[in-house]
Amino acid sequence: MTFAEALRIVLALEGGLVDDPRDPGGVTRHGISLRFLRGVLPGADADTVRSLTLEQARGLYRRHFWQACRCGDMPPGLDLCLFDGAVNQGRGAAARLLQRAVGAVADGAIGPATLTAVRAADPVTLIQDFLARRAKRYAAAPAVSTFGRGWYRRLFAIHRRALEEARA
Repeated sequence: MTFAEALRIVLALEGGLVDDPRDPGGVTRHGISLRFLRGVLPGADADTVRSLTLEQARGLYRRHFWQACRCGDMPPGLDLCLFDGAVNQGRGAAARLLQRAVGAVADGAIGPATLTAVRAADPVTLIQDFLARRAKRYAAAPAVSTFGRGWYRRLFAIHRRALEEARA
């Protein structure tokens, strides 16, 4: 899957401008939260997020999620799962969940050892294990009673699409 295809799918799940006071990420636009943006753009505030263009968001997604997690090096289907996991649950968390799924050292940095383990795994089994680990992480999140239904719907949509890609 290309970055553009994965981004289209993830953006459809993210929505536009969201400012829910219960969301620990803060105000979010195009899926880019204030909490994330402050980590890569010191001094960012809610107005910075509100004025974020789709093109700016696309660049942030490519650099800080797709490339940072080496999604382009993943097998079809897993690329989407990892990208969505990085966006929705954090890059380090998604990388560690994947590393645990393949028995690699869970250091949060996807390198040659992780890629070798990924390539040795059955793609469909790996997708299912990785997404089950994501689901377990959602279940343990304090905000699951507030946002859980949406998180699980998102996960099921990603699962369906990832299996289509893996089996194509």
